[in-house]
Amino acid sequence: MKKIISLLLCGVMALGISFMPTQPENHETSFPIYERTLDTTNAIPNYDARAALGSDVLDILEDASPDARVNFNGATGTITVNEPPALMTRNIADIEPYIPEGLEIATPSASTRSVVGGNGSGDQRIEITNVNAYPYCAVAYLEITYADNATGSASGAFVGPTTILTAGHVVYDQDHGWARSITVHPGGLDSNFSSSTTSSVASVNGWVNDANLEYDYGVITISSSLGTGNFGTRSLTTSNLSGADIYNYGYPGDKDDGTLWYCVGDVGTVYTRRFLHSADTYYGNSGGPVVKQDDYTYIVGIHSSQNDSNYNAATRVTSSVVSFVQDYLE
Repeated sequence: MKKIISLLLCGVMALGISFMPTQPENHETSFPIYERTLDTTNAIPNYDARAALGSDVLDILEDASPDARVNFNGATGTITVNEPPALMTRNIADIEPYIPEGLEIATPSASTRSVVGGNGSGDQRIEITNVNAYPYCAVAYLEITYADNATGSASGAFVGPTTILTAGHVVYDQDHGWARSITVHPGGLDSNFSSSTTSSVASVNGWVNDANLEYDYGVITISSSLGTGNFGTRSLTTSNLSGADIYNYGYPGDKDDGTLWYCVGDVGTVYTRRFLHSADTYYGNSGGPVVKQDDYTYIVGIHSSQNDSNYNAATRVTSSVVSFVQDYLE
């Protein structure tokens, strides 16, 4: 199979390769537990996701920075790797929320906090039924088919007209490979919004090559706006984030398919690129937005995994994450 290596310029430097990929097995027997649903019934046996990247791509990734953008187009099988501009050379401003004129606006309300996994005080997640209102319509239910034919579901949030922010392991799974097809349902399966199927996804080298949880974020790009509006992003200081009361939105797999739920919680330990939180979640919540209760149209974290029996973990929205998202906005 022919492989074409090409050099691209983007900011400081960019390296790229295009090729048609060739073709895991379940893990998740210990913490952290990634919280997207997964059905491997039709998965190709003994699929090697890393080998499927190709030796040329792997060589490029080994030399690239953790923040290098790794883009995949499932329609063409093309992978490109682009180094971002240095942060100090670009204006990294928080992305602002957008609410289309005439769209109903809902105001979330706090509930009693729950315990991670629903143990202890029981399951206190609350279903959102007015899914055609903003911001709920900007929370996307994702139906995914991976390169080895495994399927799954997860969550994401619109951060631009055609850009959905989600977890890195949603768009690239270390066992099952790239998401070759994702259907995006704004507000879930019960909303009045149209859905869109795409094969255009991206993450960063720190996740794709290194499986580093600090880089567990990615984006999905659809062909045209669905009219949902979008969340903004906030890169908060540690002091502003630590202890904050939060909401986490998503589509848990233990509830009816494609129904949107939320839970309140608070932020625990804050790390440089991650933070722990106490909002109750389940498989399917991966990639869902974490927002502060008093600033609920701005995403401060991307739900990633169950960290241990007491806390969940989110990827923290930092200037690096905002810079990454900016590269995929129209």
